[in-house]
Amino acid sequence: MILPPVFTDAFVDVSQLLLAMDHRVSVTDNLQMRIITVTAPGTVDTEFTVAHGLGEVPLYYVWNVDRAAIVYDSRRGDWTEADMYLKCDTVSAVITLVVGV
Repeated sequence: MILPPVFTDAFVDVSQLLLAMDHRVSVTDNLQMRIITVTAPGTVDTEFTVAHGLGEVPLYYVWNVDRAAIVYDSRRGDWTEADMYLKCDTVSAVITLVVGV
């Protein structure tokens, strides 16, 4: 269920909010974000490209990895509406990213 950005009809608005509160709101439908899984390169601290497809330059990302690792920005000023650049201090870590604008 996607909530509208502006509410105009009080009855419909309250109904939609009640449905949303009843666990029918999808995070990915209501936030401009993507969940992406990538694997870090075979060499530590090597830049890799993440294609996010958000149509805007990402403002944030949250990451989780399958082993002890740190994921960090690379060339953040060069991030685009389609790609971002990251590095990881662990070889071949599987990284799950939540990327958003």
